[in-house]
Amino acid sequence: AVGATECNLRQPMKPERRGIAWFLLLALLLVSIGFIVSSMLRKLERDQLFMLEENMFKTAQTLAPAVVDVVEEDRPGEPKIFETLQTTQNVTGSRVRLLSAERDLIYDSLSPHPEPQDHLRFRPEIQSAFVGQYGAYTRLSDETGNSLALFVACPVRRENKVVGCVYVS
Repeated sequence: AVGATECNLRQPMKPERRGIAWFLLLALLLVSIGFIVSSMLRKLERDQLFMLEENMFKTAQTLAPAVVDVVEEDRPGEPKIFETLQTTQNVTGSRVRLLSAERDLIYDSLSPHPEPQDHLRFRPEIQSAFVGQYGAYTRLSDETGNSLALFVACPVRRENKVVGCVYVS
């Protein structure tokens, strides 16, 4: 018989290769954990935005019946309405504005005598409200330009006719 040689397929790994293998395994583990945490944070952010939007919509829905007359008749400057909006802002942390049927700003929880804000009439969420639908939009804040802001618009109706809009941000 030809000289048989013993073949040992399992040879110990060299120490430098063992270190590289452990490093790669650790790197893979860290990347996997990072991916999982990132996915969880994105879901948490979506859930928080959804809950915030829902609360803002409920705020707008609650206010809409109380402001029908002043919005429909375009009556700015009533202290009781301003106080209601200001109290709502203090409780919810959300700015509240009322727009007339002509889409003019007539009340703002930040000021008893708001400056005209013609740009509001072109916002997609406000356009939705004036066709009778709820509107919401998330974008960078106008004031700071670097923070995310959520905007919710709810139609104000009298006898199924849209007479104005409650705008919460």
